Amino acid sequence: MSQLQQIAWSEDPVLFITWQTSDVCNYRCGYCNQGNWGGDQPNEAVLTYQHNLSLLLDKMKHQGYSRIKLFLSGGEPTHWQGMIPMLQWFRSLSGWAVTVAVNTNLSRPTVWWERFYHHFDDVVASYHPEWVKHELFLTNAQYLSTRVNYLAVRMMMAENHWQDQIRSADEIYDALPNVYLEYVPILGEMSTSAVPYVYEDAGKAAWLQQHNLRVKDTEPKPRNRVGGTATIERWSDGTAQPVNSNRLAAESHNFFEGWQCDIGSSINIAINGDITLASCGQSGVIGNINSEISMDDLPASITCAKHHCHCGTDICIPKRAPHAH
Repeated sequence: MSQLQQIAWSEDPVLFITWQTSDVCNYRCGYCNQGNWGGDQPNEAVLTYQHNLSLLLDKMKHQGYSRIKLFLSGGEPTHWQGMIPMLQWFRSLSGWAVTVAVNTNLSRPTVWWERFYHHFDDVVASYHPEWVKHELFLTNAQYLSTRVNYLAVRMMMAENHWQDQIRSADEIYDALPNVYLEYVPILGEMSTSAVPYVYEDAGKAAWLQQHNLRVKDTEPKPRNRVGGTATIERWSDGTAQPVNSNRLAAESHNFFEGWQCDIGSSINIAINGDITLASCGQSGVIGNINSEISMDDLPASITCAKHHCHCGTDICIPKRAPHAH
């Protein structure tokens, strides 16, 4: 049986910046903890963030990076007051090419997306069964499907909403000309110590291993304005394909303990402003976005000591198995 041996860059290295922008969210999903929706940390000090990030990026530029993939999450990032000013600032940076992705519940009115969609290359739209307004979600997804480079619809497969999620997924897939539709095994909690949810019906977990991704690409859409920012899976039988973190997690290929992981290419900013390399916590806190950042003598890579990788962005970081050549 072929084994995953490496995750590698598809082109020149990219600096991943994953930013949990605030804990402001209009949903209260049962599988999400209050730290993601409590509203206690709106994080509106935009000028401070711009100053301190400029210091961080100067250091990273000296390490050879010239491209950024910025991934905004939350909370619900489209409700973060600092989002548009920060995106305009990132786009204005001299010497950097920036691509932007957002993880959203797609609950904003369609007129909001009509006004601001041009800021995004990728939209990752999570379909939360307890709170979603299906018709609005579908309308927004249809609008974005031909206007962004990459639209992923993530069906959060809560066990008590299983059949409704299957039906909604079929309708969404049929309606969209372009989509990566993912069936997502939910986590037991949303944190750095997250563990996979154990389904009472073992058949559901088995189903997710076999049915976790459907891809449809039938109409023209914009290209990513930065070029190739994806990473590549390399397998022992010689197979190579673009990384899909949900598929790897659903098929239990996200266990990287003992691997060499290039966490120096990934900056993670938590809701409280703490900065780590990757979101797994193995680097420890290296600074905070609310103060000037010193990043001297930080590791480019580490040997992973975690049992499994819970974050989609972290799964995408280049890494190598101990036995890989």
